[in-house]
Amino acid sequence: MANEHITRDLIRRLDRERKAAGDAAKVREVYDDELRGFGVRMSVKGSVSFIYRWTADDGQRRVVIGDGSMKIEQAREAVVAFIARADHRSDSMPARVAKHQRRVADAKIVSMPTVGDYLDGPYRTFWLGTTKSETPEANLKNIRRDFPDLMNRRLDEVTRPMIKKWIEKRIADGCKPSGINRVLGSIGGLFSHAVEHEIVTANPCARLRCKVDPEDDEHGRELTVDEEQRLRAALDARDARIRETGTDGRRLADLSGKHHTFADYVKPSILFALNTGLRRSELMRARWTAVDWKAKTFTVEPWTTKVKRSRVIPLNAEAFAILKAWRDQTFKRFEFIFTNELGEPMRAVRDWTKIKTEAQIDDFRFMDTRHHTATRLINEGASQYHVQKLLGHKDGRMTQRYMKARPEKMAEAVALLDRPRAPETVDDSAQAA
Repeated sequence: MANEHITRDLIRRLDRERKAAGDAAKVREVYDDELRGFGVRMSVKGSVSFIYRWTADDGQRRVVIGDGSMKIEQAREAVVAFIARADHRSDSMPARVAKHQRRVADAKIVSMPTVGDYLDGPYRTFWLGTTKSETPEANLKNIRRDFPDLMNRRLDEVTRPMIKKWIEKRIADGCKPSGINRVLGSIGGLFSHAVEHEIVTANPCARLRCKVDPEDDEHGRELTVDEEQRLRAALDARDARIRETGTDGRRLADLSGKHHTFADYVKPSILFALNTGLRRSELMRARWTAVDWKAKTFTVEPWTTKVKRSRVIPLNAEAFAILKAWRDQTFKRFEFIFTNELGEPMRAVRDWTKIKTEAQIDDFRFMDTRHHTATRLINEGASQYHVQKLLGHKDGRMTQRYMKARPEKMAEAVALLDRPRAPETVDDSAQAA
């Protein structure tokens, strides 16, 4: 049968001829007169399919491209794409190499996971197995919350312009550069893992960061003298209520006697944080073995801190007295210093929000105890280098974000200009020479 141009009119004509033939109807195949090998097939029952026939190295072959619901132009495009990937006997060696490369690329695309699938699969397994975070699941949830538009995209479809556009939108929404960089670090970790495992070739978040100006980036604050006094009073009042009423079911069962210094771990942990500048994770995971009672120092263990480096903090009089009183009260019966009733390390300080409310303190997070310590130290004359070492910062620029100069200290600095300048003296011996 001669080749014809495949159209819908041709398919309707084949259907009419099939019906007219009745029981004598046969399978019909008609091939296109323009695109070689492209054809349409109509069964005895009238079902239509588009096919492609070609000569491979092992002989004549035929493949079904799609059914009759497919548009003819779509079928033509599918045949052209198939020809660009299927080996033909007449192909030259360069053509065969090019087709092989296309098939490899196609297989990679088919197996390429979406960002959401990779987040819930390989990256989740890696993250939960390696992170020291107290809330590992929160990091994964935050990635899904902050990048909802990327979840259904393949990993290789995410580009640097997409991430840049996200950054621009965050800036327009008034987000702080430090917060944007923190989120970029989370999604960047996912793509770094994918690059390391050769799933994608590049990390679209690499070297994309917002510039953080320490002067513009407000990072915590110091408690005023009145606020610190109210905080200490609120802690004392809380301890007194627990001792007097005995109605707080959460208190440690064996700490009801008046000879005990503290009602539970809350007051000593908060006061210890104010005197050491420890991160919350470092405070809550502190162990008795980290205390050197003779040297009066506390060693921050690498596994408790996000920077994974140890450091030694000398204890001032109040911090040492707190630990000594808490040791005598608890008899060091648990491995960790600040624990719940079962000896398990805590993830947060109990009643922190209620204590702040009672002390009438606003806009002060628990992590701001570090800022309080740093600001007090620097304004009392400590050097920035020593503050940096005590806080455990690798970069001094991070330490600057934790330090706030008090107005009176700046006034004292400017007052130095009021001192009369002494006249310069000339060395007579040098002049004579």
